[in-house]
Amino acid sequence: MAISLTSVVANEIYGVRSPLPLSFISTSIGETFQTIVIDLKIWIGNKTTAKPATVTYNLSMGQGVLAEDLQYYEVDIAELVREYIDTNEFSYPSNYANDWAAWVEVDWTATTENEEDSDTFTIICTNGFRPYEQDTLPLSSYYFPAEVRVPDDHSYFITALDKGITGGEREVDTIEIIYDASATTVDSFGTAGATSSSLFKTATLTWGSNDTEATVKLKRIEKYKELVEAAGGTVDSQACVAATFDELGY
Repeated sequence: MAISLTSVVANEIYGVRSPLPLSFISTSIGETFQTIVIDLKIWIGNKTTAKPATVTYNLSMGQGVLAEDLQYYEVDIAELVREYIDTNEFSYPSNYANDWAAWVEVDWTATTENEEDSDTFTIICTNGFRPYEQDTLPLSSYYFPAEVRVPDDHSYFITALDKGITGGEREVDTIEIIYDASATTVDSFGTAGATSSSLFKTATLTWGSNDTEATVKLKRIEKYKELVEAAGGTVDSQACVAATFDELGY
């Protein structure tokens, strides 16, 4: 393609607390933009059945908007998507609402003097942010501190984002909590959901009467299992990330 959208790609998770630019570039020498047209469909709920039939926003840039001799152009869609996400009530319960994330279909067509290119793809967005640097716009599936201290009369929710609902490859598919006294708990993501609320996967750390410490491991078991068993081996899964939780006695 002589014209490409370089900043946002299909099947990723993006935050709308920071800019979410659609960055178009013309790679042909001397070919400058004549038009850029972007149709956005934004919705919450089921990825397939709740998708709107009509376009939510149409963004059309012609020569009256695009400067002469322009080979690069950005359109920030974060604010448009943020209208559909309930960022004010965003917290960390064990059950998440559909309006805490939104599906976005991006359908674009761009032309230069002698070229026309287009593409259509879907992403999911939620309440998060990333610095505007190359290759850092997609959100990670987890943010995890190395050590956490939790009061003995409190529970702690461990949340990960399930990239599997986008059709992309999961970074994490299991949350394991290993207590020093109580039995280990394992929460597997299972089959990827189809709703915007199924982006969020949660496990709850709850202290037993004899517990003083717990280790939480986020694992990617299913992909390793697939690769290892295909090679005739057995699975010894490794944690993607782990953290220690200490009980505070007050």
